[in-house]
Order: sequence, then C-alpha cells, then structure tokens
Amino acid sequence: MAYQVSANEDDLWIAMAGCLADWYLPDFMERFIEKYPEWLAEKKDLADALYKQPVGMLVKMFFFLLKGSSNDVHKAIKILTRIVSPAEIFKQESAQGKFLFKRFTDVNHRYESLLKEAKKTVTRSRIVLFYYTENQWSFTANLANELTALYQDKVIIIARRKSGEYKCSLRGQVPILKAVQASLVGVNGYGGGHENACGAVIKEEDWDRFLETFKEQIKELSFDKGK
Repeated sequence: MAYQVSANEDDLWIAMAGCLADWYLPDFMERFIEKYPEWLAEKKDLADALYKQPVGMLVKMFFFLLKGSSNDVHKAIKILTRIVSPAEIFKQESAQGKFLFKRFTDVNHRYESLLKEAKKTVTRSRIVLFYYTENQWSFTANLANELTALYQDKVIIIARRKSGEYKCSLRGQVPILKAVQASLVGVNGYGGGHENACGAVIKEEDWDRFLETFKEQIKELSFDKGK
C-alpha cells in the first residue's frame, strides 16, 4: 500500500520483498521480473519465489536486519534508507552495502544453523515439532514458514521456550486455526491467526496438555480431509 501511494519505481524491489514477506504475490510482479531478472526470471508461486529463487534473499534480509540489539537495528534501518538497489548490498558495491551484507550474513548464519537442526526433527509423523530456547535468537515464524514450504504435507510447530512459556508458530495445509482454538480450551495460554498459519503462547505447565489435544485435532482434520 505504501508503494501504491508513493508510486516510486525505484522502490519496486522493496515493495516486492515486503509483499512476498507477507505471503502475497503482487500485481507488479511482471515489472519486477523485467527490471530485476537476476532476482526472479519468471513468475513463480510463493513458496518457489521465497525459498528457491534469489528474490527470497531480499525477504530474508529485511527480516534479519531487524534482529539483534536496538542499536544494531536502528543503524541498519538508517543505512537502508540510503540504499538504491539490492545489488548495492549483495554485490557489496558501496561501504553501506558491505556493512549490511556482513550484518545479514552474520544473522543468516544463526538462522541456517537452527534450520539445519529443525530439519533433523522431520520424521514420517504428520507433525514436525522443533523446540529451541531463549538462549538462541528468535526465528520462530521464519523457521515455520520455510519448513512449511519444504514439507508441504506436514503440520509444523516451532516452539521457543522463554520465561516459563512456549512461544509458537504453527503452519499447515489443514485448517490449523480450528485445531489451535480447540486445544486452548482449559489451557493457560492464548493464540490465533489465519486458517493455515497461527501463533500461540502456552504456559510450560500446560504445554503437554495443549500439545496432546492439538495432535488429536490434527488427526481428526487429516481424516476429514481424506474423506
């Protein structure tokens, strides 16, 4: 919407990254392909564009530059306002671009390490459940989104334990919002979201109860879907 207001063609790459980050294919996708073919050569679906095409790196960059201390984040945002193209960052064509690329690379290393660990939890089970702690940087939603794209037949739960709670992102091709709502009944916690993408925060003492009910709900939803 901000791009529609400004109509500044120089901001096309920023608008594209923002739309994809919000799981939306914009109507200016063809213009982006024409202007930046090295980032996206042809029209793709969302999952392909985000996780198999270079344009996905732009999305990750904007997410990851918001990680870390407030000073680091503010500095990155200030520098971003002076960047004129993604090549300036990823080809390190300026001092500002080199700074942002190094910062992105450092954060991405943390993320890729967690993603590698999360992939190890994938089994024949319908549900992929990955735990990590507050001692590690928070990538809960990012991990849930990428694992959903990689394992589209699975229901993904990423749970980060912090201050006596599990803070979760849940994704799936079945209507998991219904499952989350049912699992929260009688549980000290809260959550909600979209039909296939939810967030929830559950007190540690009620986590096992929530998870047991959620697994039962997913079995029922999977059975209904099969019918």
